[in-house]
Amino acid sequence: VAIDRYILKLSDDPVDVSALSLPKGFILILNNSHKLGETLYNVSKQMGIASAIVSHGKESGAKEEGIYTADFSSEKSIQNCYKNIKDEYGKIGGILNLLGFGIKNYKKGIDSVKESFLWAKSVGADFNGKPSNDFFWISVTGLGGDFGLSEVTDFEPVQNGIHGITKSLFYEWPNTSVKTIDLNPEDDMENLVKIMITELGDRHNGIKEICWLRGERKTIQLEMENIDITSDKLSHILDEKSVILLTGGAKGITADVALHLAKKYSPTLILTSRSSLPERTDAEIKKVFDLALMGKKDPRGLKTKCIKEMKNNGEVVSPAYVNGKFQQIMQEYQMRTNIAAMEDLGAKVFYFSADCTDEESFSGLIRKIYKKWGKIDGVIHGAGVIRDSLIIDKTADSFMQVLNTKVKGAEILSRELNPETLSFLVFFSSVSGRFGNQGQADYAAANEILNKMAVKLDRLWPARVVAINWGPWEGEGMVSHAVREQFEKKGIYLIPRDIGVGMLEKEILYNGKVSAEVIALGVKKELAMTSNAMAASNDISDKNKFVYTFDLNLEKHTFLNDHMIVGEPVLPAAMAMEMMAQAAVMAVPGYKFSGYKDLHLFKGITLEDGTSVPIQITAKKQEVSGSNSAEVETVISMAGKSGYHINYKATILLGDHEESADLTFERLNGIKPFKISVEQAYNTRLFHDGVFCNIKSIEGLELDNEKDRGIKGIIKPS
Repeated sequence: VAIDRYILKLSDDPVDVSALSLPKGFILILNNSHKLGETLYNVSKQMGIASAIVSHGKESGAKEEGIYTADFSSEKSIQNCYKNIKDEYGKIGGILNLLGFGIKNYKKGIDSVKESFLWAKSVGADFNGKPSNDFFWISVTGLGGDFGLSEVTDFEPVQNGIHGITKSLFYEWPNTSVKTIDLNPEDDMENLVKIMITELGDRHNGIKEICWLRGERKTIQLEMENIDITSDKLSHILDEKSVILLTGGAKGITADVALHLAKKYSPTLILTSRSSLPERTDAEIKKVFDLALMGKKDPRGLKTKCIKEMKNNGEVVSPAYVNGKFQQIMQEYQMRTNIAAMEDLGAKVFYFSADCTDEESFSGLIRKIYKKWGKIDGVIHGAGVIRDSLIIDKTADSFMQVLNTKVKGAEILSRELNPETLSFLVFFSSVSGRFGNQGQADYAAANEILNKMAVKLDRLWPARVVAINWGPWEGEGMVSHAVREQFEKKGIYLIPRDIGVGMLEKEILYNGKVSAEVIALGVKKELAMTSNAMAASNDISDKNKFVYTFDLNLEKHTFLNDHMIVGEPVLPAAMAMEMMAQAAVMAVPGYKFSGYKDLHLFKGITLEDGTSVPIQITAKKQEVSGSNSAEVETVISMAGKSGYHINYKATILLGDHEESADLTFERLNGIKPFKISVEQAYNTRLFHDGVFCNIKSIEGLELDNEKDRGIKGIIKPS
């Protein structure tokens, strides 16, 4: 497995004005202090759009027709308000969430994220998994009209947590139209209202991220960006004098990172997490190690021993308490083993128990580090917890615990760190934030906040600040088998621990400002080599086709030097077939190549005089939900004086992830010997050179009067 590294780029996504229509259902506007909500409500009434507006209030109630208040911090108050609105107006057609729009400070931003969660939970019973539902949920953020991707710093990153919730609703409410629209809160009110009316009429195009920047409608796409690892691009900021703070403790991925840094640089490592690591004598440590080794070999035996000790001490025995005792022993063993390994590698290691969601505890630790060591050179904020469950089943306390573990710690770091002496700050974010995920609305929200915190701090500070949206990592307890399968169906593979740590080091050491919001996905190496360019350059402005355009040339596509006909390079048909297969898979994600039918070669692609040739590959996108196969029309065209002309055309057969190609082979019975050697065949019958000379032996041919049956031989892959 390799890692594909992506950044975010804005792509034009103009709206089809002719296809706009006013929403048919009843719209509920969730309003905050920004005047857009009330203005939009008044305009929608004038246009005949049935709507109501709910604003903050001490209790649930109706001020006048269509205007309601609710205590947005109370789930019960929200539920009562929602019930009153349904009793009055019947079925809700859609919710327009403005709770985060125009937010200017951290606390109000956190409140808006929690309030959005409570509203989603309260209405979720009506929309969670319901078939044939025409409901929509549209959230509006105010990051500048570009999701923070320009050089603007005047935005509150916390509001972006609402975007994480919204993306997760896409998976939890599969028949609901969801999207987030990012606008500039300082824009002209007339323009803002016009944009919102447009978006209300164009909500079913499947794009989940829309922004309006200087009057132009755009969306986000991923673009591959590899870090230049040449020596002059990597800084030398780490050595044995460096002081590095790592949140997340002395176990798991954080420990892997610390071990790597210890081995390579022997710095001072300060590890922190909520877990305690009590002071013990050598004899007590030996006892813990003996118990842990017993637990590794015989978990049940250790639990039985714990039960016996608890009874002897007069403690109440319960399964939860016994499991907690077991985990405590195994965790302490792992932490002490890792710390000892770091010290053996030359690092100076200090462990502190501190809760990064607790202002006094975590701020106090950071100040203590500055007082004792005089500096902090780098921070890796890896702390995080997950409490996976559907929004409808989550509690507010659970939601906030997941959110705060990442976000509150990052906010404290942003206030307590000295940016002038800091070299790097890395936030461990997740693809759950970038893409959303079922059961992880809280985790997605937390990571989307980290992403925008990194973007803002990186612009304000001289240090390198980056949020890495990691795909899933390998490791015991990291990802269940079922979740692993779900990721692999999407073409995302578990990142090997050493590969992930290596990429992190490059992000830390890169000398200069590159993107502060990075996506790191594990991919099969062969997939990375053949199709990552397609994935990186996917033009999503055409919603009906996958389009990939590139220049075919001798410098980049060196295999052409081994495929010459009459002295001129020719694209091999096999390579054209491979490209069409890759494009088809990109057009219908989650499916595997299964076969071909109706392959047509209209005209070969030749590089006359070795000159570069513009090539375009297109594959027709399809909706195949519920189906385990698909047929995709694909075309390869070459640029000419009057546009692109079709060279190859085929129908690509796709199957689901679990299927393999259904290939049948006819047995060869009457083989006749092949009369010349392989070397003679290449010299006299074939034009292939170099990488295409892969036939190692030919045992024979089988021919009959009706058809050529086949060849039996041995091929060694290139």
